[in-house]
Parts: sequence; structure tokens; C-alpha cells
Amino acid sequence: MKLKFRQLAFLLLCCLSIVFLVWSKQWIIFSILILIFDSLTTKFIPRFLIKKFNVKVNEVLKYFWYLFVIIFVAIFCRVFFFELYFIPSSSMEKELSQGDIVITEKLSFGPILPSNKSEIPFAKLLFKLEIMTNKPNQRLRGISEIKRNDIVVFKRKKGNRTYIKRVIGMPNDTLQIKDSKVFINSSLLPEDKNYTFEYKFRDNNVMKQLFLLSNEEYQKFGLKNKIKRNIYPHFSEVEHIFPKEKIFDWNRDNYGGIWIPKKGKTVLLNKDSFLFYRSIIEQETNKKIKYIENSNSFLFDDKKIEKYTFKYDYYFMLGDNRHFSRDSRMIGFVSENFIQGKLLFKI
Repeated sequence: MKLKFRQLAFLLLCCLSIVFLVWSKQWIIFSILILIFDSLTTKFIPRFLIKKFNVKVNEVLKYFWYLFVIIFVAIFCRVFFFELYFIPSSSMEKELSQGDIVITEKLSFGPILPSNKSEIPFAKLLFKLEIMTNKPNQRLRGISEIKRNDIVVFKRKKGNRTYIKRVIGMPNDTLQIKDSKVFINSSLLPEDKNYTFEYKFRDNNVMKQLFLLSNEEYQKFGLKNKIKRNIYPHFSEVEHIFPKEKIFDWNRDNYGGIWIPKKGKTVLLNKDSFLFYRSIIEQETNKKIKYIENSNSFLFDDKKIEKYTFKYDYYFMLGDNRHFSRDSRMIGFVSENFIQGKLLFKI
């Protein structure tokens, strides 16, 4: 009876492994999964090794196998399913606080496969780091699409620091921020109760104090006539704002309008669009694009170009703590290829 149960369990686990193989096309991982499932159920290979080697050799092999399985399962889960992150800043207050530990899941958008050894979890302890490139990794098929207001973990580019922010701008959207209010395609975007802003308290027209309030806290505040959002005037903090050109008088509270690139869409190149999309074009092609000011033209791979068609979708991310967040207002658009996962829960 026990043998039949083990055989049935092995067949079921093999079916799951085949589903994984069809999804991922990862033959080596599939083979390792079969070996692990056999060691847990039918034990065909362990019995073969017991007959092949003496007791001491089998003992050594057993402990090496246990160590290998532990490491493999940890890497397997991190690459394909879940990952743990620490929140390093207050940029997502009040949704997430500095020091929180969160779990993100990767099945929604599809896990991103490592392209070299240095991208494998824990491999930095074993291998010499390889030079990073901006060539995108392979992403497996996910079970859903990226949606507005999803809280996601992403990188600005390969090998860069990790961010966790909220998706605000979708591909093909035109985004603009007016006095801290976000407009998408000229329509005001509703604000979540947890969005947090800096407010100034005035008494007899004299500013007394600056402090942070979420929208929910503001609604409960008793002196609304004496507090207002601390809105930055135009031409302030321009040097920190994407695309970091002083010809745009943008800041954290007044930004855009700016069009967010969509896969398959074509943009005409001019002086302004060059500033917005140059880094994306160079990232997608791994080549430099030059602006020739005298002729107001663009050289790409030693050829003049007038337009460019985007290869990937891009997103505009904002932190919930709108006045204290380093996000797409500073770092620019985020490629779909660099979105690592979706927030599942915080511990």
C-alpha cells in the first residue's frame, strides 16, 4: 500500500514537473526536480546507489545530497516564485514603512530568468561577478498583466539598486502632475487614502511647521483652514528631475506632460523627444545615438534616423510618500523587463 502511494505521489509530482518544463523550457531544472521527487517518494536512485557503493560513500553522498537540495530549493523558489525585500526608506509611507520586510511574488508578471551566473541568488558567494549589460533577460509567461496601482519591485537597469513603488503611468499614457495632483490623459487620477504629502501649518499667515499627513489623516485633521500642501514652485529642484534639463521647469509637484513609451509605438525624434527617450533607445539597442545640433539631426549606428519604434512597454512609478520619494520623476521610465515582482504581503 505504501509503495503504491509513493508511486502515485511520484507520478503526480512528475506531472507537475512536466507542466513546469512546458512553461519554462528549463531541462536541467526539470531533471533535478525529478531526482528530488524520486528521493522523496519511490527512492529508486537511492536504492541503486546503496547497491553500487559501500556504506561510508553512501553516507557522504547522502549529506552532500541534502545540502544540494536545500540550496537548490532556496534558489528555485527565489528565481521562480517568491523573494523577500527590506524596505530601505519611507518613500511608500503609509502603505509600507521603513524597515518593513515584504514578500513579493513573481508568477503574476512572470519570473525573470538569470542571464549569467552573477544573477543567480547566492551565486555571488561562489562565482566571480561578470560584467553586467543592459540586454534584457528572458521573462517567462505570467498569469496576469501589470496594472495601474500595483505595488511592484523593480530595477532601473540591470545590476542597479532595487526599488519598490506604485505603478501610476501605463504604456501609451500621457502623464502630468499639477500642484501634486496626477492627471492621466488629462483626467484626474483619484488619490488613495494612504498617499502622503508634506503640509505646512500657518498661523496669522506665518508658517509655523512642516509635517507629513496621509490623505486619511488630513481628513481627520481639525485645522484644515490653517494647513495646506507644501507645493514646490516652478524652477525648483530642476537638477534632480528627469530628464534633468533646465529647459523644463518641472519639479516633484508640477511635472510633465510626458508620454510613456509603448511597445510597437513610434516616436518622431526632435530635440525634446531626444531628451526624454535617448536612454531608452540606447538601452534597447545597446548602441549610442548622437544629436547633431548644426543640422538638427540624429545619428544612430552612423546612419541618420528620424523616428524610433519601441521594443518594450514602459511604466511610470511613484512612491506613496509623494514629497519624499525617489521615483520616475527622478529616474525616468521603467522597462517591463526590469520589473521583478508584485507585492504579496508584508511580514
